[in-house]
Amino acid sequence: MTETIQTKCCSKCQEIKSLAEFHRDHYAPDGLTHQCKICRKTYRQSTRGKIAQKQYQQSVKGKAAYKRYDSKVHRQFLHKKYQQTLKGKATQTRFRTKYPNKVMSHRTVNLAVKAGRLPAVKTLKCVHCNNMAEFWHHYLGYESEHWLDVIPLCRLCDRKAHWGLIQSIPTRVPVD
Repeated sequence: MTETIQTKCCSKCQEIKSLAEFHRDHYAPDGLTHQCKICRKTYRQSTRGKIAQKQYQQSVKGKAAYKRYDSKVHRQFLHKKYQQTLKGKATQTRFRTKYPNKVMSHRTVNLAVKAGRLPAVKTLKCVHCNNMAEFWHHYLGYESEHWLDVIPLCRLCDRKAHWGLIQSIPTRVPVD
């Protein structure tokens, strides 16, 4: 019978602590950081830790990481937070009431992806520019008979298709 390890030794303070006292780190072999939460916090608050953080933020790698975080994750966080407010919930309700076919068509596509009848869109290329696809585009509209008539498009081509700048009627992705 295999026993799971419930403790770990911190590489900084050399104390044996519970696994809950370590942050997760998917790069580490055991999935946890080498230093406990208290040691990491102490280091981050020290002058040396602050200098290291500032140097990282000013490096090319740090600037790129911050830009990615700021542009995508932060916007998603703010959007999710807004959706939980009364105003956000009212906006969602108005949208669902105004566009029921659009909501149901997106739900149908998501269910088809989960069921394996459609491939995940991130695994495909845009049918117009061959970049990585990000969206399933309903090129025949949102009526119930066309809910699964979709093509993969990248963000830019999807915007252009909705603005009417490109005609998006190439071959569709087959559904099982």
